[in-house]
Amino acid sequence: MPPARFIAIRYARENSVPFLGTCGGFQHAIVEYARNVLGWQDAAHAETDSEGRMVIAPAELLAGGENGGD
Repeated sequence: MPPARFIAIRYARENSVPFLGTCGGFQHAIVEYARNVLGWQDAAHAETDSEGRMVIAPAELLAGGENGGD
């Protein structure tokens, strides 16, 4: 069974319940969508699971530098 946070986010998405996710909540919403809509069961974000399919990358990876491209 998935963690309660993903169950709650899925319920909100499927039942059109307004949901505001900031920081970790937003990241969990993206992971929930990737897992349950796109079918990526191994979807994860780098802060919590470095082994899964990274659907959210840290800014420094995207910018090409250790401190966001500095």
